[in-house]
Amino acid sequence: MNDGFGARDQEDPNFRRLQYIRYADDFILGFTGTREEAEKINSKVKEFLESKLKLKINSEKSKIYHSSDRHIKFLGFFLRYLPPKRTLDAKKAVENIKQAKMVAINQAQLRIPVELLLERMTDKGYAKCRKNGTYRATSNRKLASLEDYQLVNRYSSVIRGIMHYYQPANQYSDL
Repeated sequence: MNDGFGARDQEDPNFRRLQYIRYADDFILGFTGTREEAEKINSKVKEFLESKLKLKINSEKSKIYHSSDRHIKFLGFFLRYLPPKRTLDAKKAVENIKQAKMVAINQAQLRIPVELLLERMTDKGYAKCRKNGTYRATSNRKLASLEDYQLVNRYSSVIRGIMHYYQPANQYSDL
């Protein structure tokens, strides 16, 4: 069926796309369409999961977000959508007429929730929050009985685990 519109023509009012990503018991749906349609899809998915699969839905995690929203959390990452970037190309300027240039970023990014990680490290006893809001590493009294090499191995394994888990993130160097 060729209706004259490409498969990715988002100016087409009838254009819809639904993408599904799942890891174990967590999943996320990416939908291109109206909010009303997204709400219908959300209610149908909830109904199916509760009635057919007998799964309990976490209402805190099952929300509808717009792609421009920040702090969409999935699997410990923040998801962020970067739309295409439009700029003026100075190299193509001819007689004071500038040519618009579009950089098609148009992709989702995985961002590391650094503040949440620091809060978790504080809760686990690996860091303390100062009065000015900054964090510093601290001794962990639960580990005081360990030998030096065991202590180094313990901290190293925690650091390696965090580094490996967040390796796919776009701002990996922030760690």
